Formats: sequence, structure tokens, C-alpha cells
Amino acid sequence: MLVVAVLFLFALAVFAIAFYLRFLDSFKAFETNGIKGPKPSFPFGNFKKTLTGKCNFVDELSEIYEEFKGTERFVRVFMTRKPQLFILDSKLSKEILVENFKHFSNNVSSKWSTAKDDVLRKCSPFVCTGNDWKSRRTEIVPVLSSTRMKGFHPKTKRICQKLCNFIDSKLRGEESVDVKALAYNFTAEFVSDFIWGIDARAFTKSAPCELIQMKDAMIQQAFKCVKAYFLSDLLPFFGNRRFFSKLSDKFFVGLLKKLLAEDSNCGRSDFLNHLEKLKVAKELSESELTGHTTTVVIDGIETAGALIAHCLLLLARNENSQEKLRQEINDTLDGEDFPTFDRLNELTYLEQCLYETLRIFPPLPFFNKICTEDFYLENSEGKEIRVAKGDEILISAYAFHKDEEFYSDPEMFIPERFDNDGIKDYRNREVLIPFGDGPRVCLGNKFGLYEAKVAVAEILRNYKISVDKTRTRSDNECSPGGFLLSLNSGIFLKFNKI
Repeated sequence: MLVVAVLFLFALAVFAIAFYLRFLDSFKAFETNGIKGPKPSFPFGNFKKTLTGKCNFVDELSEIYEEFKGTERFVRVFMTRKPQLFILDSKLSKEILVENFKHFSNNVSSKWSTAKDDVLRKCSPFVCTGNDWKSRRTEIVPVLSSTRMKGFHPKTKRICQKLCNFIDSKLRGEESVDVKALAYNFTAEFVSDFIWGIDARAFTKSAPCELIQMKDAMIQQAFKCVKAYFLSDLLPFFGNRRFFSKLSDKFFVGLLKKLLAEDSNCGRSDFLNHLEKLKVAKELSESELTGHTTTVVIDGIETAGALIAHCLLLLARNENSQEKLRQEINDTLDGEDFPTFDRLNELTYLEQCLYETLRIFPPLPFFNKICTEDFYLENSEGKEIRVAKGDEILISAYAFHKDEEFYSDPEMFIPERFDNDGIKDYRNREVLIPFGDGPRVCLGNKFGLYEAKVAVAEILRNYKISVDKTRTRSDNECSPGGFLLSLNSGIFLKFNKI
């Protein structure tokens, strides 16, 4: 027995040494091209604080950005032992996302899970690759157009009334309101009516909102999947995992199947009618159709909800901006009790406030691209560096958004920085990219902004808001968990009815 034990320990030691040496060998990636970067360490690579839960991934990325920007256009970084090229130059970012898109057309997220495990997710345009991506995007873009949103706009008045009634009920018994929960309730109602034409009952006290529960299940499972992918090169048995939960998949497939089976003359939503036409014209399966609904659920509930909550927080912290926006809303409405779709889009300062929020708290703060065709990037010395097919590229919107070279006082909420077509100017310079850029720009960006405009305008028109400082942090520190950016605390605001 002793001999067996000794042999086992010896074999284990040999395996450990071999694993360690192979791990260190992986750090030599890109060295032959002379690409610089921070020194990685075993077993975390360059992201020890991220993988040990001490900070958000983008915070460590920003540290690397600050160390090398100005001297390097890109550096190599390692997530455990996985090499990536981290882009530090905004002009180079535009080359990758826009000008040379065909060489970087796929997202790394397509590798996070398998089609067998994640049928609905693999039907999402965000995840699809190659011609599948083009086809799926073409299918969903028309139903998210400004014309479709304008047609839906009359229904938003009823949703806004629910929002205000809910706030009023909170004012009778509580000093402050959980604005993250409030925002997700609103976006759940909005998305539920827009996609399926049904009431989500998100503002009903008697029972939890099932749609929000399913959304939460999706986000929690997605976080586990992303973390497993990050760790898979360290310990391969982590492998691919489901991105969405089985429970949420079953819920959304069942909901769509039930509503499509009902008589189309009973007043279906425009979105459902669009899916019905797609089903007939392209012979799409229930999973393929449902994949379109779950894409809008993530964009329309989670990311739009985060935008609304953070915008209200920043306005509550900045009374002058809040009053300026309220004045714009009242002047534009000119006595009307609810803004029309066209009036809503005349609120230029509101749009500036939303983009300044997206600058400080971009919901999707970084982008991972896969090189799909060999390409050459010019480094800071003018040398052409080959990027091979399969190499991964990393771009941090968050780092650009917080760079003092582009934004004075980057932690401060200053919507006026976007005066006089400033939004367009910063976007053209590729230093304002909360939705990405190029052909794979977030397809739900206009829809999410529309939701946020409706909610913020309605709240500021009816309430003055201030921060509950005992329950809400005063800085912009991001939560270390998750892959969608959020303040590292609850957001609790006080509402005073006007």
C-alpha cells in the first residue's frame, strides 16, 4: 500500500509540474511579434482581483489601459492562460468594429456555450456567427424600428400610469424606493406588452412577477456560464455550460407557443404578428422564434432597466441637471398630459443625460471579438503585426469612457459635454461606444433608449428625486459580479410628488 501511495504522489507531482510548465509556456503567446503587456502570473494571468471577486473585470482592464495607453496601441493580456489582444487606441477600435469588420465579424460569446445545450441563445443575433448572424439580424431588426415603436407608443401611457401609481403607493409607507427594482418592474411591463401584448403584473403586490423571475434566472445562469468559460483554460473540466437556464427556456417557449395558438383576430401584438409571418415565410421552428423574444427580454428588461436606474441616481445626485431636464420636459409638453412619440424625441437634454449615464455605467462595458480572417494591425512603432484567424480581441468601452484625455472629470455627471451634436462627435471618435459599433452594434439600442426616455421623462415630470444616502453609495464603484455593469450597492431614492 505504501508503494502505491508513493507512486500516486509521484505521478501527481509529475502531473502538477507538467501542468505548471505548460501553463507558463502559454504566456509566450504573441512574444514572437514583440507585443508588450503586463506580466501574467500563475494561475490567474492578468486578472487575479477579478477571478477572486475583489473587483469588476473592467476595473483591472482600466488599470492596464492606464499603464500602457499612449505608448502602445495594443497589448497582450491573459485570462488565466488564454491570450487576448487588448486594444488601447480608439482609432484601432474603429478599424476592428467598423472599417475591417469582415476580419472580426464574430463575438467570443459564441463560444460560451454549445448549440446543443443552449438552443434559444444560439438563435440570438448577438451570438450567431457567419451567415446565420446576418439572417437572424435581418429577421428581428424590422420589428425594432422607429416606426414600430411609434405605433406602440399610445400603449405606454397606461404603463406609465402603473409606474406612478406604484411610486405613490410606496410614498405612503416608505421613506425611499428601491429604484433598481422599480426600473425592472417598468421594463418588464414595457417588454411584456411590446412582445406578447400581455400584462406582466410587475407592479402587482399579490405575487412576484414571473417574467422578472425568468429574467433573473437567465442572468444568474449566464454569469455562471461566463465565469466557467473564463476558468475553462485553467481547469478544462469546467467546460461549456448553459448560458440560459432550462426553466427560463421552457417558460419562454411555452408562452410563445400558447399565444401563437390563439386566434390572431383577438388583438395580437405587432411583434407576435411579425413572428407569425417569419414562421410561415422562413419555416422557422418554435425555438428559433422564441430566440428572438429572449434577445429582446435581455436588452429590453435588464440593460434598459439598468440605464433607467443609473440615470435616475445620477439626476438625484445632481439637482441642477434634474431641474434643467424637468424644465425641458415641461416646456416641450406645453400643457399636454403625456408626450407624443415625436415630442419625446425632441427632448435633447434627456438624450444627453441618458448618454452621459451610458458613459459612466455602460451596461455592456467591453467587447470580445474573434479574428475570422488573418489581419495585420499596426503597432505604435509602425510595424505590421499579424493577427491570426481564431485570435481573440478585447475592447473596453469603459476604459475609453473614463479616459481624462477624452472626458474632463470623467467620474462627474456632466450631460452638457454632449451639447451641439456632442454625442455624434464622441461616437465618431469611437470613445462613446456603450452599444458597440459597426454592423454588430447592439440591435436593441434604440428600443432601450426609447424605454428609458419614456420612464425618466414621466418620473421627472411628476416627482422630485433625491438620494437616500444611508442606503446608497456616493461613488460610482461597480459591482464585482456579473458581466452587465451595475453600481455596487442598491439604489434607493426619495420621491416627492410635484
